[in-house]
Order: sequence, then structure tokens, then C-alpha cells
Amino acid sequence: MPEKLSIDINLDNVKNVETAKTYKAGHTVFDNQNQKLIDAFMKNSITEKKIWAVGPQFIASSGNTQEFLNIYDGGKSFGTETSVKRGGFSYIRVVNGVLDKLSTVADLSFSSSTTHQYLRHNSNNGYSSYTDLDFLPYKDALADIERVLKAAGIPQFDVHETYSLELEPIKSHYELYPKFLESFSNPEIDEEKNLSGQKTMNVIFFLSDN
Repeated sequence: MPEKLSIDINLDNVKNVETAKTYKAGHTVFDNQNQKLIDAFMKNSITEKKIWAVGPQFIASSGNTQEFLNIYDGGKSFGTETSVKRGGFSYIRVVNGVLDKLSTVADLSFSSSTTHQYLRHNSNNGYSSYTDLDFLPYKDALADIERVLKAAGIPQFDVHETYSLELEPIKSHYELYPKFLESFSNPEIDEEKNLSGQKTMNVIFFLSDN
């Protein structure tokens, strides 16, 4: 520290926080909203229902498309309740047997992972946000998704982040995918994951205030 420099502080001017509110966050439980979720997300009629330890799974199959809706009720439907996987749901659509081909070029999980610096092929770095697509304005895409969430019985939510996946960044990310496979001593690449035909799309994450 320089000889002629001094630092002083008046503690009388420092305010102490006397009280603070505590908030507890948790997953929204959809035990009694199975039909709402089915009507909101499933495009085809239910063809199969399975009861797993974490909750019911509804399956719809039509042509080359399969849909899976999982509702996590903590084992209530299974008959053995547990706090594990209590609340929330997931919806997955599989076309031509391909699941999550976008995961080869983007992170589709809600929260960022510490593995992103290693798994650079599916990092969201390099994608723009809140961008109009060439076939659909951002506000229209957002309105479509909000309509589905409201129909599902999710009362209040906010946009957490949006990534606009455009063709050139998709290609640059996909070029890193073979190196990722090689790191697991698996040089084979599934040709069905080729994304050259997909030009733009939005990935939108929401936070629920419920």
C-alpha cells in the first residue's frame, strides 16, 4: 500500500439488516391435474399408461411419433409414497426413434452445468437470445408456449432465458460433437442426428412463481 494512502470507514453509517424473509422453493405438485397436462401437451390419443415408482407415465403412439408424459407424484400412484421426485412433470416427443437430437448442439436442461466447458458441443454459448426466426416472430413463439402452460394449469411463470438456434451456430457446435464421442472411445456418429435440415428454432426456459 502506498505510504500516503489511508482508508477509513465510519461504522455508524453501516446499516444492519434486522429482519429478512425466508422463501422455500419446491416443485409444483400436479397430482390432481393429470388430465390437464394430457390435454395441454399430448398431440395424440393415449395408447398406454405405466405406473412407475416416481409416478404415472402416459404414452401416445401415432405413426413415426411417440410422446411420453411423466408426472412425478412421489410414488402416490405406485402405492409407496416418497419425497424423491415429488412434484413436476416432463414431456418428451420422439420422432423416428430419435430422442433429443438437439442435445448434440445445445443444452436443453433448465440450469447451466459445470460440464459446459468440457461439453462445448452442447453449450448455449454462441446463440443469440429473444430473436425472431425467419418463419415465426419471437413474440408469437412465446405466446404459443404460454398458452400451452396456462392450459396445463401452471398459473404464473416468467421467461428465464431464451436461446435462438440458428443454422450457422448449430453447424459450428455440431462440428465439435465427433470429438466428444471420441473422448468416450466411440467414434461412431448416428447419422439420424444430422441437423443440416433444421435451420432455426427457439429454446425457451420458464420459471414458475407458484
